[in-house]
Amino acid sequence: MFSFSENTIREKIELHKFKSAQSVERRRVNRIFLKILIGCFVLFLFFMFLPWTQNIEAKGYVTTLLPEHRPQSIMTVLPGRIEKWFVKEGDLVKAGDTLVIITETKSDYFDPKLLERTRNRLENK
Repeated sequence: MFSFSENTIREKIELHKFKSAQSVERRRVNRIFLKILIGCFVLFLFFMFLPWTQNIEAKGYVTTLLPEHRPQSIMTVLPGRIEKWFVKEGDLVKAGDTLVIITETKSDYFDPKLLERTRNRLENK
């Protein structure tokens, strides 16, 4: 067990002939194997708590759930733009619901007497 002395019996006796000496040697090998196994386990636990980042490459198109984040084109007689959306993808829409507010981009198309002319039309009907 302890080697306090520099005198060993290994040169004087052939230890491989004795079963007890063989079992002691096996225990020494088992201890070394156990130390290696414990070291690997500790190293595995250390790597489990390291930060992990995973990157994936893919081909395709990026879409958004909100319609105001997507480019949209509307064919109209007068140029304009969508100012506000009232619906999102997946919403239930009934007849008569307001979907969007469309505004004109040029102030030349604004009619300052629009309310007055609309009232006149309703009265004439």
